Amino acid sequence: MESKEKEEESFKKIWFFDIGNNRNKQTGSAKLPVFLVVGLVVVLAILLLLLPYNRGNNNTSKVSNEPPEGLVTVPAVKGELPEDFPKELVLYSYADILHGEDTTYKSLNQKIAVFSVPDSPEAVYEFYKSNLPKTGWLLVNESSGEEVIVLTFQKEDKEFEVLITPQSQGSQVRLDYMSPVK
Repeated sequence: MESKEKEEESFKKIWFFDIGNNRNKQTGSAKLPVFLVVGLVVVLAILLLLLPYNRGNNNTSKVSNEPPEGLVTVPAVKGELPEDFPKELVLYSYADILHGEDTTYKSLNQKIAVFSVPDSPEAVYEFYKSNLPKTGWLLVNESSGEEVIVLTFQKEDKEFEVLITPQSQGSQVRLDYMSPVK
């Protein structure tokens, strides 16, 4: 029996560490498996080795404040529509123009006009929904929610979007006209 006990004791000395003052109440000592300690050390070493590679090489984490190359935005004079804003696009009556801009990027030109009107979002919605088809624009999408009503029209290779949001007194309207650069 003594040889079996010595064999078990030898096994425990090889495969377990005594972790000091943290004693097990039943055996009088606390032992921690060697493979658990070695495994933990190996995992930590691998993580520390990989950490420098994950810090600086991730291009998606870099945020640039620079606009994309080729993007040109020209703000309109306050209270005026962007230069060359299409005359066929009907501006709502009593529109107080807040701002506008003309943006060109690659093969797309976008003209934006934002204005406020004293009428409800529903009245503005009905105005654009009924008047734009009369000038050849095809309504291709419409959606509405509590915060915004959106109408999207197309004509040939151009797109026109009307976004209407309720305000405390009336509505704010954003017109987005997109066409290929000529």
